[in-house]
Amino acid sequence: MCRRRSRCSVRTWLPSSADARWPCASGVKTCCPKVCREVDLRACFDRGSRWWKRSDQARGRLVWCLRTKGFERLWVVNAHGGQVQDLPTYESVEALPEAPDLAVLSIPAKHVVSSVRALVDRGTRGFIVLSCGFSELDESGRALEQELADTIRGAGATLIGPNSLGVFTPRYVGTFGGPDLDPVPGTIDFISASGSTAAFIMEAGLDRGVYFASLVSVGNSATTGVEDVLAYQDATFEDSPVKAKLLYLESIADPARLLHHARSLRRKGCHVVALKAGTSDVGARAASSHTGAMASKDAAVSALFDKAGVIRVSSKTEMVDVAGLLTRVGAPRGKRVAIVTHAGGPGILLADELSRHGFEVPVLSPSTRARLAQALAPGSATGNPIDFLASGTAEHLRSILAILQEHEGDRIDAVCVIFGSPGLFNIWPVMEVILEAGRHMAIPVYPVLPSVRTAADEARKFRRAGGFFFTDEVELARALALVYRTPEPSQDDPEVEIDDAALRDLFKEAVGQRMLQPGQVERLLRAIGMTPPPSRVVDRLDQVADAAAELGYPVVLKVVGPSHKTDVKGVVTDVRGQEEALRASARLLDIEGARGVLVQKQVSGVELIVGASREDRFGHLVMVGLGGVMTEALSDVKMALAPLSEGEAEHMIRGIRTQAILDGFRGAPAVDRKALARVLRAIATLVTRFPEVQEMDVNPLMVNGSAMWAVDGRVEVALQDTDRPARMGS
Repeated sequence: MCRRRSRCSVRTWLPSSADARWPCASGVKTCCPKVCREVDLRACFDRGSRWWKRSDQARGRLVWCLRTKGFERLWVVNAHGGQVQDLPTYESVEALPEAPDLAVLSIPAKHVVSSVRALVDRGTRGFIVLSCGFSELDESGRALEQELADTIRGAGATLIGPNSLGVFTPRYVGTFGGPDLDPVPGTIDFISASGSTAAFIMEAGLDRGVYFASLVSVGNSATTGVEDVLAYQDATFEDSPVKAKLLYLESIADPARLLHHARSLRRKGCHVVALKAGTSDVGARAASSHTGAMASKDAAVSALFDKAGVIRVSSKTEMVDVAGLLTRVGAPRGKRVAIVTHAGGPGILLADELSRHGFEVPVLSPSTRARLAQALAPGSATGNPIDFLASGTAEHLRSILAILQEHEGDRIDAVCVIFGSPGLFNIWPVMEVILEAGRHMAIPVYPVLPSVRTAADEARKFRRAGGFFFTDEVELARALALVYRTPEPSQDDPEVEIDDAALRDLFKEAVGQRMLQPGQVERLLRAIGMTPPPSRVVDRLDQVADAAAELGYPVVLKVVGPSHKTDVKGVVTDVRGQEEALRASARLLDIEGARGVLVQKQVSGVELIVGASREDRFGHLVMVGLGGVMTEALSDVKMALAPLSEGEAEHMIRGIRTQAILDGFRGAPAVDRKALARVLRAIATLVTRFPEVQEMDVNPLMVNGSAMWAVDGRVEVALQDTDRPARMGS
């Protein structure tokens, strides 16, 4: 049961047990595998009196940060006495004149717990620990961190860290390092599991015109992780000027909670951009040693982000690109792009990269081209890209943008302007035109300013005037693609109708089994609306001929028993006569573990694979892609977290790379995408209502237009001996 302290106005949740629904901070119910506990993050983010305990190596920087914000009282504890920046120091916590609201610790790790206990005894409830030497170091450090976490939780206090770079907000600046913050008010909140990564990203962003409203470096997340801070910021988002949240993650401890609050922020109009490290086996090991965190499986992470409407980036540069695009310019209105350049090569590179990512670079109308030809110097290209030559001027650019706005405004969704300088003349007038267009044009304008040395002063002035720019046209195209292809947050209540009663009976019957038998698989598939081809299971060779004749040739023969039939050569297709059927069946029955032969009517069509698997903490992933024996080698699949809305299912299908096969390759009928989406939603509903299904796949799902045959299925379950199998993760 929730226990509210009088100071706490926001509720968040810390990880513990397995499967309970709890109301999150917004009051909306969500599936969060949590036990309710309150973290009053105001204790770390709101200003009152302040206390700082330092080590000799930290002299000056942090005190300067704290003093510039004009806190009511700032006390420094230093066992050696003396002064720091004209401030007197106290030799111990006990010597402080009163209990501080917030303590910032930068001392050797071995002294942190005792200092925290002394402050807790005096009434302090907010702690930011910059000290390192905890779980990121070794097992003794892990034990010390656990002792610190237990102390904080026992006192009902709040901790950021340890191993944190610090925190800054509009009301508080207390960072151990990182770039000097620009005085321009920012519209980005940054929550990071790595202090150095955050510092590098912020430094790169400030040089490009990306400004930050806050940073929370959670460090090792001993009691407060990225999800906790995101929940706090979601609950306090009312009337916020923030346009985007940036997340750097090395693990995801609570996927359901991250999903809930990221989706909530997206629906409030705030973008969320995430960089997740530890995607490879080597990266995952590095992530564990760096922050003491366990890495999450990458496919599940991508599915989680898709479901929440989170834009996933893969590098620090991409994070800055996307953050600046969203907060300084805005997302493109659609996929039709006009390119304006005074250099042919970069325009072609941009057009190629845009096309590679599914954007269109349409040829402009004849009337628009005629107007451009009148306005530009002879020899200028007026199609798309529009090349107004190296001699192009600010007035030429102003004319181009005005013509595009007036005559192509309903046919163009974005304008990309590439303009550099060989250092022969001042290009600031061109940049002024770009700034003016950004303020007044209905079509978003994305500038590429590649002359980072020859036009460095102009670029700095452009940034100070409120502009954001790219230095590379290919990076611009990739950033546009990341923003444009990220789906909107999924809708609620997406389950479809399935036969729950038949499934309950089936699972009751299958208690004690790990794998469902072929007949049980067929019943399960029919209960969710899928149709297997007509088939018979026989356990003796003399039954094969009658079963095949009843079904009608050609047939497919499959061994019953081994779970991966292809690996043991347990499938024989296109069997067209009795003698061939008997010969093949005899070989199948000799396979180790064989319990019989499944005789199935052969069907034809596009071979797809659909299925689901349960991932720890994330729930079930639903999958669709190219099927058949080459499924794993081709790896052309798309995954999403259950349950699925219709839009999510259709987005999955569009995510398959080889769309031409779905659209009807070489005269074959096109796949009925609506029918396929319904199959995916049925599978998602199955594993949501019956999470005891651990893993299932149908491979191949043979699709011929709207006709779909579940040719081969495999289902793994974890059943309990009860009247109704327990729901996991509900």
